[in-house]
Amino acid sequence: MSGGGVNTQVAGAAGSNGGAGSAGLGPTTSGAGLGPTTSGAGNGGDAGAIGGAGASNLGGEAGATAPSGGGSGGVASAGTGPVVVSPAADGYAKVSSYPAPQEAKRSASAPPATLDTFVHTSNVVFGKLQNGPTSRNVHVFIPSQYVPGTEVPFMVIHDGDEQIAAFHTDIVLENLIAQKRLPIMAALFVNRPTTTSTTQRSLEYDCLDADYSNFVRDEILPAVQVRHPELKLTSDPNGRGVMGKSSGAVAAFTMAWLHPEQYRRILTFNGSFRNQCADGPGAQGYPDAILATPAQPLRMYLFSGSGDIPGYAAANQAMADALDMQKYPWRYVYGEGATHSNMYAASLVTEALLWVWAGYPL
Repeated sequence: MSGGGVNTQVAGAAGSNGGAGSAGLGPTTSGAGLGPTTSGAGNGGDAGAIGGAGASNLGGEAGATAPSGGGSGGVASAGTGPVVVSPAADGYAKVSSYPAPQEAKRSASAPPATLDTFVHTSNVVFGKLQNGPTSRNVHVFIPSQYVPGTEVPFMVIHDGDEQIAAFHTDIVLENLIAQKRLPIMAALFVNRPTTTSTTQRSLEYDCLDADYSNFVRDEILPAVQVRHPELKLTSDPNGRGVMGKSSGAVAAFTMAWLHPEQYRRILTFNGSFRNQCADGPGAQGYPDAILATPAQPLRMYLFSGSGDIPGYAAANQAMADALDMQKYPWRYVYGEGATHSNMYAASLVTEALLWVWAGYPL
């Protein structure tokens, strides 16, 4: 693994979304398998862009020249106007101090966003799978700077209640947007299901099928649009990100891995990249799948620590090694003494958001 920046130019990836799969995790063209799909179904944007000009720097802007690492996180300017700049470089980093970021506190200079909460009950994807409806909170974050009807980038954030209560991710977004360090962007904080089943969260998050991706695409996004017709969520995959912790990290990666034509920016904390799915293959196979698959236009941030759940740090290291071998833009932060407790990952929310959105126009 290289300790510095990773060259984000990938030779030979242009125009390709095929290639040999690995253990059922390789790419497909039908959308039925467990690999990236070129079907372009739903709100995925133009599937033909995968491996094309917009993918030349795997997460930067089309036409930009990507440097190999450096303080901007390895993503260059789009060439016109300001872009998100990350003070953190690509590659491996080690930390041992975990202060809460200043941006996690409300500021008088940052106008509060709208945070609209509703309960979504699924009778389609997970209701059908579980022989009964599943319900969960959904929090729609709309910054005060948003102009109704304009296209806006956004993130889908898993375990949404926890991300708001423990990570204060909504407040960090408010501050970074007000400081013009992130673009005006929306966020959908989608919570885990409210259910007596002890396996339901794992079935949704840890399994590698397309059920959760389909659930977000076919149920959550339409429900948000019905509730907020003024909110125009972008269909540009480069303006769509996913975020999660633990099993939610696996869900985030799976959404982008299966559908790089829908999501390309991946933020993960304490990812459970192990075989934890209750009824099928688990995420431990992802490093091999990454190595066996032509590089996709994805950008990934990872965090784990020496005190994480046994095996998690090694699993995240394996993910980072595979991403490095395939020359993806990646950053893996390893925390000395860091456990699975939220306080450790929460200290990195500002850094992680800036890194994963580096290069995007402000």
